[in-house]
Amino acid sequence: MGSGIYTALSGAIASESKVEILSHNLANANSAGFQGFRAVMETEQGRVANEELTFASKPQSVKDTSPGPIVNTHDPMDLALFNGVYMEVMNGEDRGYVHGATLIPMDDGRVLTTDGHVVLDESGSPMTIPSGVVDLRVQSDGAVFADGVPVSRLSLVEFEDEQALLQGQGRFIQDNGNANPSVAADVRPVMSGYMEMSNVSAVKSVTDLISAQHSYSASLKMIESINSMDKKAAEGLLV
Repeated sequence: MGSGIYTALSGAIASESKVEILSHNLANANSAGFQGFRAVMETEQGRVANEELTFASKPQSVKDTSPGPIVNTHDPMDLALFNGVYMEVMNGEDRGYVHGATLIPMDDGRVLTTDGHVVLDESGSPMTIPSGVVDLRVQSDGAVFADGVPVSRLSLVEFEDEQALLQGQGRFIQDNGNANPSVAADVRPVMSGYMEMSNVSAVKSVTDLISAQHSYSASLKMIESINSMDKKAAEGLLV
């Protein structure tokens, strides 16, 4: 069997992984606050049958933490956060973080996001507001006002390593507690009446996806070609 088949196989595996990453980005291109992933690929050297070969490594999925476009919604319950700041929320017993959200006041005084996460206050407890509030507002520093009276403040944090945050189910969570959250240094990171959209470009994602699929097909054709040559060589030896 020609040793080149190993290089072609590594290319097919790498392209297949890249297709999966790009497909995930494209599926979430319209999800507010979604942060896309970049497929970082490298080459590796290896030896097969005493022959030095170059292989494509499986792509590493690296989160793109660059901000997405900010859209003016004119709804004071829509909050966008910038400069790497996140808002703390709870889902059951699990603490998570959101990079902007739409707030929903509940009859029991709690405040939820549209994904059902409980919004936390600066003490780390579920935020509560008085019942019957007509006008709920959030200031740029995270202070919450109910009918013009200050009643609470959002828990706003930033992370030493944003790559240690896992994304899913409308929130971010720490990967084995390695993200190290701290109180946000930015004193005015909140934009009320705005929403940050996904930082994924649908057009670029489609273009990159097509390119990755072509690379995958080319690697498969190379494998088929090498197999064909090996078969012909074996048949020649048997003649």
